[in-house]
Amino acid sequence: MVVAARWANDAAWLTAAGPSFAGCFVRLRPPLPADITRGWLETFTAAQAAILKAGGYTWSLIPGQSNANAAPVMTGPDSKSCISTLREGCATTSKWQSLPLLFGIHLGNDTDPLPYLDQDMAAFLLLRGDYAWIGAGQWGVSWPAGMTWNSTGKPVPRPVQMDLDYGSPTHGLCREMTSGVFERSFTNVNVTLNCNTWNATYVWL
Repeated sequence: MVVAARWANDAAWLTAAGPSFAGCFVRLRPPLPADITRGWLETFTAAQAAILKAGGYTWSLIPGQSNANAAPVMTGPDSKSCISTLREGCATTSKWQSLPLLFGIHLGNDTDPLPYLDQDMAAFLLLRGDYAWIGAGQWGVSWPAGMTWNSTGKPVPRPVQMDLDYGSPTHGLCREMTSGVFERSFTNVNVTLNCNTWNATYVWL
């Protein structure tokens, strides 16, 4: 029996703890919540199986996605996590060479809305396989018109880095040239990310 409910749903997804709803607040008496969770699991599993059987794909099958917000942000200025992520991504067994990648960039504040854009783009290029996308993990993104999530309401223009022609990889996977320094060559640019200094370098050819 529903004893109290308020519904304002604009999205739904599945989490390890059960179904979640954006903006939804519902209080139920047991055992209904467990029944609902099992029902959602069955429904989502059947829907995803049908999509795959038809030769399609959906964002909820992309590894690391908790919602449709271009998650997760893969690396950051912490050198230890940066090195760990890129070492795994540069290995021949990297999941990103066989699975799609949806890469979320860091969001900052009104003064510096995209603080690590060069580093984010470098990490994306180092990690990516044949199927990869990069974007802002935030509700309210409306590129190419611009992001309007910041408190001023002033749109953040689409970064030029998103539209540059980096070309195709020329040496397969990325490589760790020295400890914590990763590089990958493309037909139009050589990309380096130094996890020790959190510095990205682009050498255009």
